[in-house]
Amino acid sequence: MQRNKSPNARVAQVLIVLLSVSMCGCTNSPLADAIATARGPAADADAPSDDGTPPADGDTPDAPEVPIPVITAFDVQGAVISLEWVITDILEAETVSSYIVQRSEQPDTGFSNTRVIARFDQPPFIDNDIRPGTTYYYRVVAVGLGGDEGEPSTTVTVSAPTSPGQIFIAADDIVGELDPGILGVSDLNGAHPDFANETVQNVVRAQGQQLWRIGTSRWDAGDVLDEAALFDREIFFGTTIDDARDPQFYNFGYLDRVVANVLASGGTPIITIDSMPISLARNTEIGFRAPVLTWSDNLRNSPPANAAVFAEVVVHIIAHLRRDFAGGLGLDFPFWELWNAPDLTFSADGSNGIFWTGTLDEFSDMYAVVHNAVKAEYGNAVSFGGAGFVNPVSVGRFLDRLTAREVTPDFVSYSVYQDQVAGFAEFASAVQTEVIGRGLDDLNVMIAGWNLALPRLGIDPDTTFSAAQAKFDDTGHAIHYLAAFQTALNLEIDIMLHEGLRDHVTGLNLGLLTATNLRKPVTRLVEALQVFRINGDRLRLEPDDAIGLAGINEDRTEVSVILANPQNLDAQFSVDIDELPWDEETGYSWSFTILDDSAFGISGGFAGDIAGGGSGTRLRVDDIEMPPQSIMQLNIVRN
Repeated sequence: MQRNKSPNARVAQVLIVLLSVSMCGCTNSPLADAIATARGPAADADAPSDDGTPPADGDTPDAPEVPIPVITAFDVQGAVISLEWVITDILEAETVSSYIVQRSEQPDTGFSNTRVIARFDQPPFIDNDIRPGTTYYYRVVAVGLGGDEGEPSTTVTVSAPTSPGQIFIAADDIVGELDPGILGVSDLNGAHPDFANETVQNVVRAQGQQLWRIGTSRWDAGDVLDEAALFDREIFFGTTIDDARDPQFYNFGYLDRVVANVLASGGTPIITIDSMPISLARNTEIGFRAPVLTWSDNLRNSPPANAAVFAEVVVHIIAHLRRDFAGGLGLDFPFWELWNAPDLTFSADGSNGIFWTGTLDEFSDMYAVVHNAVKAEYGNAVSFGGAGFVNPVSVGRFLDRLTAREVTPDFVSYSVYQDQVAGFAEFASAVQTEVIGRGLDDLNVMIAGWNLALPRLGIDPDTTFSAAQAKFDDTGHAIHYLAAFQTALNLEIDIMLHEGLRDHVTGLNLGLLTATNLRKPVTRLVEALQVFRINGDRLRLEPDDAIGLAGINEDRTEVSVILANPQNLDAQFSVDIDELPWDEETGYSWSFTILDDSAFGISGGFAGDIAGGGSGTRLRVDDIEMPPQSIMQLNIVRN
């Protein structure tokens, strides 16, 4: 795998991917002059009047005037428009509760509220519901703390382009390794062993020898929190160091079943030790925490009463799978992860964690004890890390705490769920900054779980999310997958695990898994990526904000390109591939396939000069017509 080299090199590779296949964008520089927009001063009831006399007793103080936002930058790239603004005075910004972004197709009338944005969430505003060739007018209105709206900002004009995009690839311009082996599935909380046995095979076969992240504990939807039920699924029942070394205190039935299913399907498990044995929990009372989730029972997410005993348990869980402890399997799994999302909480002060009820520092201290015990027993034979963080800042705090204890994990992992690829890339870049900024260029980074923003249980994404957003089972989801993988390659992420969760209560298929043998567009895309599996070199694709990948195989006999049209309309563009790795005497053939969302399969939809093979070292295909929300694969093979 590629390694991180330097902060400068890393920053240069950060790509905030905008969903686009039409590349003739219109970009405007920040509107510096607009910052001087006139605004009336806010009244102060306690301030003296102009003549120096104080206000008369009984006068009602005026409410602070709602400030006027100043749009500082806007940008258009194909099917996405972004907008940024500021309130120039910090004190004035404190009087704002939210912002309203208004859009119209007329310069002076017809403005409607496109979206209300909380003060702490702004900016930028991303508008992906646009039509090519259309001019839009935007303005921003601030809302005061009392709900009163201020005057709108100056209106800005943005036009979506209509020109066909031009994709250029030089087959000799290699920019790195294109390794689909970094792809895998994270099914930590949905890996019911019987379900996995039925359906996981299709997913693993599609992705090849992939990694599959599974947990040591079983989290069933509809858990009944009573002592007998919890005890029945416990992996360890003892309380002392001696107990931790005694196989009679372990129950590996569930873990062994899940591992066997993944191995039978051709996958390789990543084992996440994701809960505290009840007998070792510092918390002593069973009780739901907020929000009510099946794994949030105050015991399995508790810090340990004794970290040294828990560390010994972790050592022997690994021993069971690597050695002959408690009927061990003798398997050499490459990655072991401690915990999942210890910083996931909906409380402002960070308390009341969903997976971890202690502080982040307490978790880091526990990790250090366990890490040292694992390394003392297995050394570099085991890659040990953690912990599925959900906040980039948590990664930095975790690493700083470990550095103070002279501990360095083998890898750090985090999860990211975003509906927009730009948000995915921004989050991933922030984590890389936390790692590289501490001089840990060689530390492996794992995206332990990612997907579109997961719906809450019982919510149907087809009725909850807007029509402009990608759904979980359509080609839009596959396009999101392709763009996220492209971003991970740009950032040199070492492992990226797609959330394969299937909700057994609602029946929602949120990732790659299905209850039947239906092959989703995402699965078909992953199959298409296998053309790069054998030592594939990644080629530069220009413009670099196109959603796509290009690569060449090791023996230089095949060039493959995958491109996406994320728009809701037909897209037209051209592909120009130069410097093909064979001479003009050698013939080659080439073919298109297009993933058609409506058919969940392969269909036509071609136009232009694409009906044949060729020779020489260049292939140019003009005026390709791609259906809305589709993915194209172009293969060029030497005869």
